Amino acid sequence: MRLSSIAASCLFVFLATDALAATITVSKGGPITSIQDGLTLAGPGDTVLVKKGVYEENVIIGQGRNGLKLRAQGDVTIEACPLGSVGSGPGLSVWSEKVTVSGFLIQNARNAGGGGDNAVVVNENGVTLEDIRVRGSGLDAIVIHGDQTRIERCTVASMPWGYGISVYGNDALVSKTTVETAAGTGIYVSGNGARVLGCRVRGIEDGYGIHVAGHGGRIEKNTLDGIDYAGILVYGDLITVRKNKVRGATEEGVDIAGNGADVRENQVFGTSGGVTVLGDVARVRENDIRDCHGIGIDVKGNGPTIEDNKVTRTAGCSIRAEGDGPTIAGNSCVDAVGDSDGVLLVGPISFGSITDNKITRASNCGINVDSNCSNLQIEDNVVFCSCFDGYPAFLLYGSGHEVTWNVARQCGGDGFQIGSAGSGMLLEHNSALDNQMDGFDVDSGSGNDLVKNTARDNGAEGIENNGTGTTVVGNTMKHNRIDLANSGTGAESNNDFSTGGWSVPPELD
Repeated sequence: MRLSSIAASCLFVFLATDALAATITVSKGGPITSIQDGLTLAGPGDTVLVKKGVYEENVIIGQGRNGLKLRAQGDVTIEACPLGSVGSGPGLSVWSEKVTVSGFLIQNARNAGGGGDNAVVVNENGVTLEDIRVRGSGLDAIVIHGDQTRIERCTVASMPWGYGISVYGNDALVSKTTVETAAGTGIYVSGNGARVLGCRVRGIEDGYGIHVAGHGGRIEKNTLDGIDYAGILVYGDLITVRKNKVRGATEEGVDIAGNGADVRENQVFGTSGGVTVLGDVARVRENDIRDCHGIGIDVKGNGPTIEDNKVTRTAGCSIRAEGDGPTIAGNSCVDAVGDSDGVLLVGPISFGSITDNKITRASNCGINVDSNCSNLQIEDNVVFCSCFDGYPAFLLYGSGHEVTWNVARQCGGDGFQIGSAGSGMLLEHNSALDNQMDGFDVDSGSGNDLVKNTARDNGAEGIENNGTGTTVVGNTMKHNRIDLANSGTGAESNNDFSTGGWSVPPELD
C-alpha cells in the first residue's frame, strides 16, 4: 500500500520530532551537576534524568519546555533550603504545559525572609506529578493552578503550617496519594470534574480531610483518620462519594452542599455526624455509619433517596430528612441514644415513602413524622424495643398519611399515636404487640381511619380514640389492659375485642 504525500509528510515530521527528543543526565559526578543546568540545556519533549544524591537548589522548569520529563533515578532529594542558608522559594516551580515530574523528595522550602514557602508550585495545564515526596515545607506542600493535573502516588508529611495539596483547575486527578500530619486541609481541589481516588489522609489539624469545590467529581476509595473538621467536604452538584472510610473526624464524616449527590458504600465511624447532604435529589445508599456523636444521616432537600444504610450507635437521630418527596427504604437503625429518634421527618414535607426500615432501641420514637408533613406512605417498617421514655414507636402528625403493614413491638410507649390535629390518615394492617402503653392512640384530630389492625398484650388500651370522626373497623384487640377505649366520635364496627379480664368498662380510659 502506498502512502499519500500528506500522510508521508506527517509520518516524517512525527519520526523526526521523536528522534530529536534528547535525554540529559544530571549526576553529582558531572559533567552536569545541577538539575537547573540540565533543564537549561533541555527543550520541549526532552527528558532530564537525575541520578541519586542531594541537590541543594530551587528548581524551575521555565516556559518553552512543554512536554518535558524530569525524572529521578534512585534516591534524589531537592533540598530547597539547606540548614543555615536563606530561603529562595519553592523547591520546584513549573511554567510549561504537559510536564511530568517523578521520583523526587522535595523538602524544607523557605522564602527569602526565612518564612515557609510552598514546596511545589505549578502554573500550567496538563502537569503530572508521580511518586513525589514532600516534607517539612512551611506552607502548602503542592499548589497547582492549571487544568488536567495528575498527582499520583505522592506523599506529603510533616507540614506544620499549610495544606497538603491544593489544586485550582478542572479535571484534576489525585490518586493513591498520602497526606500525613498537616496543619490545614489534606487535599483541596477547586474545579469541575475532580477525581480523588484511593488516597490516605490522616493527622489533619485545623482543616478537612478532602475538600472539593466544583461539579461532577468523584471521591472514591479514600481512607481518612484523625481529621480536625469534616472528613470529606463538598460544595458542588453531581458529586459521587463512594467506598471511602472515615474515622475520627470532629465534624461530619461526609458533608455535601449541592444537588444530585451520590453517597454510597462508605464507612463512617466515630465522627461527630455521619453523612450530611444539603441539596435536592440526593442518593444516600448502602453506607455503614457507626458511633457518631450526632445524627447518622441528615438530608435537607427535595426528592432524596435514603436506602439500605446501616446506622448504629448514634447520639442523634439515625436518619433525619427535611424536604418533599423522600424515599427512605430498607435501612437498619440501631441504638439511636440521647433523646433521639430512629427516623425523623421534619416538615414541610409533601408525599414520599418510608418503607421496610428496621429500627431497634431508639431512645425516643422509632418513626417521628412532623406536623407539617402530608400524604406520606409509611409501610412495612418494624420498630422494636424502643421508646425508653414513653414516646410512641410511630408518632404521626400531619395529614393524609397511609400507614400500613407496620409493626411496633416491645416499646416503652404507644405503638402508634396520631398526634394532636392529625387528620385524614389511614392506619391499616398494622400490629402493636407487647408495648407498655396503648397499641393505637388517636390523641385528637379528625377523620382518621383505623382498619384491620392488631393490638395484643399492650400495657394500656389496645385502641384508644379521642378524636372526632374516627373510623374503627375490623380491628383485633386482645389481652390489652383495656382492648378498646372510645371516648371520641366516629364509626365503630366489626372489631374483635374483649376487656381481657379487666373490670374497667371498655368505654372508659
